[in-house]
Amino acid sequence: MGGRKLFRELTQDWSEERRLGLEERVTTLLQEVQEAELSELRKALKISQTELATLLGKSQGAVAQLEQRTDMKISTLRETIEALGGRLELVANFPSGKITLSNLGQSAE
Repeated sequence: MGGRKLFRELTQDWSEERRLGLEERVTTLLQEVQEAELSELRKALKISQTELATLLGKSQGAVAQLEQRTDMKISTLRETIEALGGRLELVANFPSGKITLSNLGQSAE
């Protein structure tokens, strides 16, 4: 995607205080939330649909539609999570243990 930016790029000019404040909010969020929809995650991170749209190189309306989806490509989910500052990990749980699946939803660059 041509207009896509990573969250770290958007925040690179932030003061250290503001960046640490965000990191504290994210830490608190992750401790409190075990299950969340994308819209809830975005709101908890205090990122507007418009800001996320800018990060993804999409329109605000496209982000609103994305948040309503109950099924999406792994690449779309990965792109969105990375734009929010996270990293998507896919884990398959088996009775004998967990397996982390890699490279799913990543572009072949």
